[in-house]
Amino acid sequence: MKFSLIDKKLFLGTALFDQRFTRKSQGSPATEYNYKGFEVELNYQPSKNFFATFGYSVIDGQVAASGFESISTNIGTVAPEIKAAYANNIRVQGLPKNLFNALASYTFDNGFGASLGAVVHSEINNNWAGTVVIPWQYELNTSVFYTYKNWNARLAIFNLSLIHI
Repeated sequence: MKFSLIDKKLFLGTALFDQRFTRKSQGSPATEYNYKGFEVELNYQPSKNFFATFGYSVIDGQVAASGFESISTNIGTVAPEIKAAYANNIRVQGLPKNLFNALASYTFDNGFGASLGAVVHSEINNNWAGTVVIPWQYELNTSVFYTYKNWNARLAIFNLSLIHI
């Protein structure tokens, strides 16, 4: 659903989804994936010079079963991970459950401008067994730019948060 608010300067968009599909890898049985979630996005543009956007997504990705994965060559220590990896409804690897994003940009009448954005995500399983987990992380991005008619030039710094001064 989409809504226009504050004299068509603030827009609210929402989405509710339930997606199911089957993936077949070569040499293994078909696997059922199920993604359920909700998204909300706010966009604010009070003038031609400024805009800001904020978004939030919650995604629950589950897979009915997955292939085996091992972090050990000792067969005695692999067994618990194999059991976990073949359990039903495993959280999909490589996908955060919570994702936040925001961006603000201002362009002066002479065409020069600047933007600042952020992305924040919750923990991500980096393997099927859930034994390797990427913690909550954030990324800040910024740019300065010049816009003229149908072209623009931009100098961007991605992942500004890693720069230590």
